[in-house]
Amino acid sequence: MPVTSNRTLFFPDPCSYDTSPPGCHYHPSEQNFSREARRETAMAKDILGEAGLHFDELNKLRVLDPEVTQQTIELKEECKDFVDKIGQFQKIVGGLIELVDQLAKEAENEKMKVSG
Repeated sequence: MPVTSNRTLFFPDPCSYDTSPPGCHYHPSEQNFSREARRETAMAKDILGEAGLHFDELNKLRVLDPEVTQQTIELKEECKDFVDKIGQFQKIVGGLIELVDQLAKEAENEKMKVSG
């Protein structure tokens, strides 16, 4: 009996249940059906792929190719790391600017003492 999940039919292996008889195996007609179903599934995926539609690991229909999706996720993570590093850099440079400003004020004060 097929199991329905998100409008997709899954045909479980009848030999995988604890109640299956010993030596359970598919009948030749079931093997032909299985080969035919796999061939039709592959053809459908090819046709959808040509139209720019793909199935993800959960069999959900996606517009992006799974490889492009993975690259997008990796790029997003790299961008987050870059933004974090830029934030740290800005803090370091801000501290350096404050230090240079203080040294410039002290140098100016020393000049005034010497000339005055």
